Amino acid sequence: MGNLDWVAALQAGIVKPRAGIDPTAEDPPVFPLDVHLDPGIPGLEVVFPHGPHTQWLECKNCHPDIFEMRANADPITMGKIFAGEYCGRCHGKVAFNPATGCPRCHVKLGAPAS
Repeated sequence: MGNLDWVAALQAGIVKPRAGIDPTAEDPPVFPLDVHLDPGIPGLEVVFPHGPHTQWLECKNCHPDIFEMRANADPITMGKIFAGEYCGRCHGKVAFNPATGCPRCHVKLGAPAS
């Protein structure tokens, strides 16, 4: 899988997820919360945007089975993500590959130098 940007495709209206297989299903509300994660390494901070994820998925897809509902509860590491845990449940499979999409999560890597 390449680095297809599903969020950009969603924002451009190229794709429109359905709420469910039932034609009367209503879209779940978008949850516009960014979660900031600090791995303790300067410059590698992560911003997890709930907004784009909740345009595709309901909360129960991730909570509480993949991620707990409290800050800093999950010991997320890149090794675990590459092993298919946490973000790796989707990323590297149906969402962008974490091995090649680093600045999409580690936002300071993609920021211009000041």
